[in-house]
This record gives sequence, C-alpha cells and structure tokens, in this order.
Amino acid sequence: MTAPIPFTFGIPLLPRACARHWPRIEALLHLTLTSVLSQTDPYFRVIVMGHDRPEELPDDPRLAFVKADWPA
Repeated sequence: MTAPIPFTFGIPLLPRACARHWPRIEALLHLTLTSVLSQTDPYFRVIVMGHDRPEELPDDPRLAFVKADWPA
C-alpha cells in the first residue's frame, strides 16, 4: 500500500526589497513555523517560497525553502 500524499502548507514570503520591516517578517515566519512544526500529526510538509531566504529556518525534514527565480 502506498503512503498518501501529505498535507502541504504553502507559505509565500514578501521580497525583502518590498518589505517595510524585514526583521518583523522573519519573526512572524518563525512563530508560524514553530506552531506548524509542533503539530501532533507529523504527516505533513511545509514549503516556504520567496526571493530571500530567512536567516533562521528550522532544520526539519518536513520543511523546504524554494527560491523565486524571477525579479521582485
């Protein structure tokens, strides 16, 4: 029997060049990821996409960052 496709959280990030306060965006993302990665059901994944990789992303196999490859 094959495993079902895990539930996927997609999180788009505003580009740093367009952000009024990039540190606040990073802080809010950190709070969001802390909450999502603390779920009791471990069968999910999180994809964060943006032009700029945040300074601190948790080291978790369920989390991936996809870099946008077009101009902001």
